[in-house]
Amino acid sequence: MAAQHVTGATTSRRTVASFPRLVEARQVYNFLAGQSFPMARVRIVAEGLHPLTAPRSQDGRAQSAIDGAISGAVAGLLLVYALDLMSWMTPLVSGFMLGIGGLVFGLVVGAIVGLIASTWHSDQHASDADEGYSAERYSVMVDEEEADAATHLVRRVW
Repeated sequence: MAAQHVTGATTSRRTVASFPRLVEARQVYNFLAGQSFPMARVRIVAEGLHPLTAPRSQDGRAQSAIDGAISGAVAGLLLVYALDLMSWMTPLVSGFMLGIGGLVFGLVVGAIVGLIASTWHSDQHASDADEGYSAERYSVMVDEEEADAATHLVRRVW
């Protein structure tokens, strides 16, 4: 027997439980499924939707620049130390001056790389934050024909 899809048909539903968090509504849904309830007649409906937006502040970019500068400075100092150990730069520059140069170069390059990475990362994930939603209530709704049985089951536990 083939299933038929009816367009424009609406089924009246009744709320059997309502919660402020989705986790609680899912617990009721899973409970009804465990009781061999006809789950094709059960829906979780979000009410009072609000779009979520991620806070976009410049503090995150400043922190990324600072973190990049610190890691760049460490990398610059380690590179200079390796060059000094191999005595490649000793005849040309003193070890102290070589260390200062590596530190400054690492700070500048690290800060620039940190800013670029922060900008690329925030641009790449900006649309993800705009697509999220938050709801005021989550209602477990059941088709009118089965609502009394579902209410009886839910009220036994909740």
